[in-house]
This record gives sequence, C-alpha cells and structure tokens, in this order.
Amino acid sequence: MKTKCLFLAGALLAPLSPAIASGAPAMLLKAKLLTEKDRVVVAVEATVIIGEMQVSAAQITFDKEKKTLKCAGETTIRSNGTTIKVQDAVLEVDDRKVFTLSSGIVTAPEDFSFAKQPNQPPEPTR
Repeated sequence: MKTKCLFLAGALLAPLSPAIASGAPAMLLKAKLLTEKDRVVVAVEATVIIGEMQVSAAQITFDKEKKTLKCAGETTIRSNGTTIKVQDAVLEVDDRKVFTLSSGIVTAPEDFSFAKQPNQPPEPTR
C-alpha cells in the first residue's frame, strides 16, 4: 500500500515539478525549530516556500549536498490553487539559495552576499 501511495504522490507531483525547476531563485525554509549538522538542515513543524508553491510537513530535512527536501509524515503541497496531501514526500531542488526563518531570525546561505545582488539600491550617504 505504501508503494502505491508513493507512486500516486509522484504522479500528482509531476505537474508541480516545473515550479521547483524554473521558479524563484531562492527558497525560504521556515520552522518552529531548526538544526543543522554536516550540511543537512532538519526543520520541525516546517514550511518551504518556493515561488508560488508551499510545502508543509511535521519535519522537513534539506540535504544541501543532494539538493533534496525530505518531508516526513503528512505533507501538504499547495501550488496554483491546487492542494495535495500525501504521506512522506521527496522533492528535488536545484541550486537555489535557501534562507531559513526560525524564532524570528532569518539566516542567509553561507555563499550569499548582498553586494552581489542586481538592482540593489545605493548605500545611503552621510
């Protein structure tokens, strides 16, 4: 039965894949609790926002090396007015920058620099 559920989830997620592959240049991983070890971020009571898509689960594990999001437990995926609920899901993401938000603190990726961003307003003069 679990295999059927995973296959069904894969079939339902297929139309959403372009939103992950070609959407926004960054993702926001927000959670009640975040921990990171060995380039793996574990988020508890988490939501990932990728462009117009939101993925929520009791736990989401982001593996920076494999570029995957593993959602444990009941997972809700919302995109373009469609809501899908599945049990456990794995989503592949590309080389997006991943920002995290937990306890009111936003953390940028290690390789992110505000100086490199296009269309940045000029620094204030004194």
